[in-house]
Amino acid sequence: MDNKRWDLASDEEIADELARITSTDFDGFARTRGYEAAFLLAKMHSRFSANPGKQSILGFSYFTDWVKAFCKARGITSRTVWYYAKAGRFLLPHNIGEDEFEALSVRKREILADLAERGKLTQELLKDSFVISDGELRKKADPLRERELPWEDRLEINSHEAAIAALLQLGNLLDYKTYTAHPGDQFEGKRLGDIATLTDFPRFPTVEIERSAKRIDVIWVNIESWPEFFFEVEPTTGVTSGLQRMYQVRKSEAKFLIVAPDEVRPRFFRAISESPYKHYRDKYLFRSYTELKQMFQAALRYRKASDRFFAQ
Repeated sequence: MDNKRWDLASDEEIADELARITSTDFDGFARTRGYEAAFLLAKMHSRFSANPGKQSILGFSYFTDWVKAFCKARGITSRTVWYYAKAGRFLLPHNIGEDEFEALSVRKREILADLAERGKLTQELLKDSFVISDGELRKKADPLRERELPWEDRLEINSHEAAIAALLQLGNLLDYKTYTAHPGDQFEGKRLGDIATLTDFPRFPTVEIERSAKRIDVIWVNIESWPEFFFEVEPTTGVTSGLQRMYQVRKSEAKFLIVAPDEVRPRFFRAISESPYKHYRDKYLFRSYTELKQMFQAALRYRKASDRFFAQ
């Protein structure tokens, strides 16, 4: 790959090349094109970072917004793009070549990029990474990382924002597109809108359904771009408001889930035994914060195992 060629390339040329090397077969970029993807995404990131929020690149002011639109257009997950962008920003500047990059497993790239981001990547460790296993590299890297686990690995669901963040990320892990009615709220210093993969509201059969659905806490959209699950988070004993918002979209074929502390469960079952909800009680499900956490942890373990199993 001729890196110097891209120094003078336009934003459109870089974006077009990234689009050309995407592959939905691998939910990201074509095999053997990882280095190119990492390099070009790092270059795009640097252009957005040069004057954040005050310029328009391909019609966007922030790298995050461009990533979401790019992923939507190409049918890939933003998680994959962020992984390559991080590798390009922090690992490639350590004079790692194209063949060397492709020789590293996905897990090794993640570890090395994380160390490089924290200024802890040494040439000795980089050299060792080519001859030791993933597990051996992790053991060497862990003492240097000195970092708090990602919020996904230490998740405690004890608030409205925590539950919405968990539902959004769970949907992402299960390969749904995700939407929230609270994009500006924050959890662990991160906007909920940045965890969701949809910026545009999903389509609905009628305007009336769409108007009511926009207020629902979390929506999972399937591969056919239709809503499959609606979630309302009820952190207190009151469940009527969430039930009512879902009732307004009862003509949708989606399932309705109320997510709340376990002590809310009796009130939920009393409520759906009364009018008007009792006529649609088969559409409503209750899941506790504990059950959500268990499902989240299971999906996270699966995703990590899948990434390792299918790593290059």
